[in-house]
Amino acid sequence: MERRPRSIREFDDVITARYSGFSDADDYYSRAAAARVIDRIAVPTLVIHAKDDPFIRILPPTREKLIANPHITLIEPNMEATALFWPNPTAMMDDGLSGASFIS
Repeated sequence: MERRPRSIREFDDVITARYSGFSDADDYYSRAAAARVIDRIAVPTLVIHAKDDPFIRILPPTREKLIANPHITLIEPNMEATALFWPNPTAMMDDGLSGASFIS
C-alpha cells in the first residue's frame, strides 16, 4: 500500500504535479506561481492576503513587486484563518472592502 501525502508539498508532488503535467512540486510552484506575472498585471487588481496565513506566504521580492505595480492594491490584515466572501464584487466601494463579509 502506498503512503499518503502528509503535507501540502507532498500532496502537490504526488498528486497535483503528476495529474497537471508538472514534473514535481518544485516545477509546479515555479511555473504556476502568480509572482511570475505580477509586474505584467495591467488592470485594477485587489490582492487581500492575511499576514498570518499559514499556507500562502508572500515573500519579500513578491511583496515588492505587488507594491511597485500601480494597478495592484495590496491589503494585508492580521486575521488568523480568514476567509472572504464577496457577494457582489462589482459593488466594491472606494475603501476597497465595503460589501465584503469576513468569516474567521
